[in-house]
Formats: sequence, structure tokens, C-alpha cells
Amino acid sequence: SPYQARVVKAEILGTGMPSTDVIPNMLNVGYNNVRVQFALAQGLTPNTPYTIELYLDNGQVITAQAVYS
Repeated sequence: SPYQARVVKAEILGTGMPSTDVIPNMLNVGYNNVRVQFALAQGLTPNTPYTIELYLDNGQVITAQAVYS
């Protein structure tokens, strides 16, 4: 999308674990640096990559690689 999009929800692929916060929650065209926080980190291994799904207000779902720390 050539416009900004708001992240309405994020979760770790395959877990259904919802996020408690996405900072910032607005994405711009190009590269974005986003921090996603989860309430329960049980079962996650530090320094391990996970796939995060970002659900946008325009209906798109974006996947991104992230490392749990």
C-alpha cells in the first residue's frame, strides 16, 4: 500500500498468541522497525527467531521475522 496502515493485531504464527502492544502501531511505506509485546512468553526460547503476523486495518496480513529476547 502506498499509504500508512495501522496494525490492529499481531500474533506469533502457529501459536494464536495475541500481542498486548505494538509500538509504533502505524506502518509507513518502506522499512519499519516495530516492537511487539506479548503477555505470556511461556514456551518461547530466547534468541530464537519467530514469525510474527501483523494484521493491518486495510485487511492485509504481513509476516515478519523476529527474535524473542
